[in-house]
Amino acid sequence: MNFWKVSSVLVCAGVVVVASTWFGCSSSSSGSTTGPTGPGVCQSACNKACQQDNDCDTSSGQLCCDYQSNGRVCQDAKSCPRFCADDTACNTTMGQACELVSLSSTEKICEQPAAAFKLCSADSDCMPNNEVCCTIYNQGICRAANQCPKACAASTDCDTTSGQICCTTVKTLDPSLKTSGLCLDPTSTPCPKACATSSDCTDPNSALCCNGVCAATCPNSCNQSSDCTNQICCKTSTATLAPGPYPFKAGPTCTGTPTYTSCQQCGNSQGCFRCAGCSAEGGAGSCTGTPVEPDCTTCGQIYTCATECVGCTAGGGTGTCSGVPYTCSTWDSDPTGCAAETGCSYDTDGGINCSGTSPACTTFTSSTTCTAQGCSWQSGTTSCTGNLTPCGQLTAVNCSNQQGCTYSSTTAPCDGTPTPCDQLSASMCSTQPGCAVMQ
Repeated sequence: MNFWKVSSVLVCAGVVVVASTWFGCSSSSSGSTTGPTGPGVCQSACNKACQQDNDCDTSSGQLCCDYQSNGRVCQDAKSCPRFCADDTACNTTMGQACELVSLSSTEKICEQPAAAFKLCSADSDCMPNNEVCCTIYNQGICRAANQCPKACAASTDCDTTSGQICCTTVKTLDPSLKTSGLCLDPTSTPCPKACATSSDCTDPNSALCCNGVCAATCPNSCNQSSDCTNQICCKTSTATLAPGPYPFKAGPTCTGTPTYTSCQQCGNSQGCFRCAGCSAEGGAGSCTGTPVEPDCTTCGQIYTCATECVGCTAGGGTGTCSGVPYTCSTWDSDPTGCAAETGCSYDTDGGINCSGTSPACTTFTSSTTCTAQGCSWQSGTTSCTGNLTPCGQLTAVNCSNQQGCTYSSTTAPCDGTPTPCDQLSASMCSTQPGCAVMQ
């Protein structure tokens, strides 16, 4: 069966079929329009309607090709479809099989498998051809990854860095789609432009607004050839096979199978940054050893308590009073000095003297009272209290601060799960060993 693209808009049985629909009929032979009585479409050539082979030019190899409910027309015998229920009806010696070629019909024909498609419900149904189960149509079919664009509602759903847009007029290309938008690279599959009038169509190659989209031509519906200009009214244009799924191309896509099944394998071989889906994290490491000093007090006397004794807290000391206090008699002739010393009192009965007993210097806790007694005050050193943290409980950040502890790092691991090739954008494809860009 010969399939090719008709880059125009046809009217089949009075219904407009948008540009770029795929047909399997020939348009090379002209002939009578007798047969079908319904509306036709203006064309430059038309296949002749027939009921049997004798109605056709059998001498030139024509036969009356039966398209069942779509009618019969004279065509080259090689292009006539053979409908089938199983492979036994087909020329298997020539590689034919009974295949499904359209999603709009359940009828099968004898065809080369490469021209047909396989229904599926999961990617595993499409093995071993390295295809995916494409679910953008009303039924899942096996397709190459770059022939199964992603469904979308807006361009933000697409890989805009690779030039994709969300094309929301795709159903004019294939009515069997179940989604209203697909991510397409316009350089691979042009996106039909919606229009209300031909003035909306700015591309000179598709300047006519035909059935809501811009097209190069827009054939007219007709009842007789006089309705056409320099064309004939063809009423056999519907005598063709139902069109197959439109051959969308999403643009460059990532395909293949990751070389490594784990991030650890990929990281060890390539370096983690070369493995999409994987990430390198710092090793946990360990702090080992024994603090040099036995406690915070000792550590604080040698090292800076706040920074070099982890687990300890620095605080102010109280100071000490020592020495021998003045005796009260020292102030016999000095009432003021006598009154200032704790434990002494001035007595004028029976004579002028200072009597009493002065407390020991160690009983005083401030420098003022201490020195007033004739004692010596010594300011306290900063105290260091608490408990030293064992080395094994310290992190890499503070391990080296604890005198006697040493940190040993480990090799950074590569964690995660390698990203499947078909989930990577074309721009990220090279970051996964085993993946390659398919144009």
